Amino acid sequence: MHDRAKEIAEQLKQAGVGKRPIIWVAHSMGGLLTKYILTDEDNEEIRSNTRACVFFSVPHFGAELASFGIRHAFIVRPTVEIEELQPKSKNLLNLHEKFLEILKKHDNIKILSFGENEKTTFSLRYQTVIVPAESSQINIGKFFILNKNHIYVCKPNSKNTIEYQELLDVIQTIYYQRKNELKSQQMQLTEDILNNLYSFSSPIEDDVQ
Repeated sequence: MHDRAKEIAEQLKQAGVGKRPIIWVAHSMGGLLTKYILTDEDNEEIRSNTRACVFFSVPHFGAELASFGIRHAFIVRPTVEIEELQPKSKNLLNLHEKFLEILKKHDNIKILSFGENEKTTFSLRYQTVIVPAESSQINIGKFFILNKNHIYVCKPNSKNTIEYQELLDVIQTIYYQRKNELKSQQMQLTEDILNNLYSFSSPIEDDVQ
């Protein structure tokens, strides 16, 4: 998963991601890839410009699907990524510790998380809540449990849903913060230009003499 995150990060950089403020909206393993990208020391520009992470049923501490895949390998051949999702795996715990350190250094990063509360049908005989609340909650920022399964948890039914409204609030907050930052920068730039002009200009009396 770490190698895949590096590949994605390079593609994002080539597309110019990191030059402006970033809001990550990630579902399931996408949230883990986001954390790998943000904790990679080669991605300082992306990290510094990150303003929020919105997680939908991200298995921060593992998922039931991984255990099922390994127990029933004759039904589904688990990939390396799924094997890494074993509940409370060492890799996931180490990744989360690094992510918490990033949040301490960049305390302007907002966190919004959603979890699932309904079972997903995985086979004729197997249904489960793939990412339980104890795995999708990190006790930072807002956290909401949605009455949806793993597939639909990231798909708002309407603009009136809590997930839509909360995500919209994050986007609007960061938008207006950035707007105010740019306004302040423009005012400072104007002031600097005027100060430079004044410093090069001579008094009228000197010009007359």
